[in-house]
This record gives sequence, structure tokens and C-alpha cells, in this order.
Amino acid sequence: MKQSPVCVMTIAGSDSSGGAGIAADLKTFAAVGVYGTFAITAVTAQNTLGVEEIFPIPAQTVKQQIETTLADIPVKVVKTGMLYTKETIEAVAELVSKFKLKAVVDPVFRAGTGAMLIREDAKKALAESLIPKAYVLTPNRYEAEDLAGMPIRDVEDMKKAAEKIARLGVDAVIIKGGHVESEETVTDILYHKGEFYAFTKPRIRIQT
Repeated sequence: MKQSPVCVMTIAGSDSSGGAGIAADLKTFAAVGVYGTFAITAVTAQNTLGVEEIFPIPAQTVKQQIETTLADIPVKVVKTGMLYTKETIEAVAELVSKFKLKAVVDPVFRAGTGAMLIREDAKKALAESLIPKAYVLTPNRYEAEDLAGMPIRDVEDMKKAAEKIARLGVDAVIIKGGHVESEETVTDILYHKGEFYAFTKPRIRIQT
């Protein structure tokens, strides 16, 4: 008997350079052997130098993409990235509850080049509507600083921030350590049910 593939969905923006967003998520899904579906929240014109333009997709259209896909394909887990607007965040949060989805929430605030990828009025909606429904939250250093309201300089700060962020109602928090200053290694911190887990690997330096 042939086993059906695991089906997942990414709900995020498109990066025209292929380095982030929908394109990067679908590559990752393929690499780990799961079937990837997607809903586009915004179309961006960007490259490694910066973001030139952001065109948000209406929240109703984002919602329709998700509902139409889920009506046919057995998606059980979604991963969110750039959501950009308050209306889109609220629509996604509603569907996570409606379809009882496990949500991996990447609280995307800025591009690697510094451009804002979320409107200011949407941050509150993210914290109040979507994060409490997340199965796991995956902020980087700067997103974690914003959510926890504290600076992060080292692993101990990462632990304190993860504990504070968990109070928003999320089951598990993984703070990615790529932006935390360290010469030779990168450490990610997972906080789950009162316990901390550290994952340390050699830093891989790339040139774009």
C-alpha cells in the first residue's frame, strides 16, 4: 500500500530573488520530503541588496487560497512568514482555529537588509491573535528582542527572552541564534514546558 505524503503549507510573501519567503520554504519542504502547498500574502520586488516594493495581497484572497487548498489537500501543519497586514494576520488566525492546524509561526518583522515586512499596526494583532495559537514560534534575535522587550546579547539573554515570549501563550519558542554575535558557532535555544534545550553548530559563512 502506497503511503500518502505528508502535506504542509507555507503562508508567506514571495521573494523575487528566491532567497526567502515562499520560494525558500518550498525548497525546504522538498528537501525534507514533504509535499508543500502555499498561500501568498504579498508580492515583493527584492534582492540581496534590498526590498524595492511590497504589494500586499488582500486578506480575503489570502483566506481563499488557504480554504481552497485545504478543501482538497490534507494539510495539517502550516508555517507562516511575512503576513504584513493586520487583516491578513486575523484571517490566518481564524483559519488556524477553524481547521485545527498546527501553526509554526515565524514572526517576520524585517528583511535581512532591514526593510520592514510588517505594518506597525499589525504587530499587536500578531501577538494577540496568532501567536497564542502557535504550536511553535521561531523568532530570530531581533524579532525576539521586539517581542520580549529586552536586548539579547548572548545565550543567557536568549533563554530569558524565550521564557518571556512563551507567556504570550505559545507552546514552544525557538530563538534562532544566527544574529547573536559569535565567531565560530551558532546556538539556537528551544524553550518548551519550562525546559531549555540548546542546539549548537559551527557557523557557516557565505558570501552573496
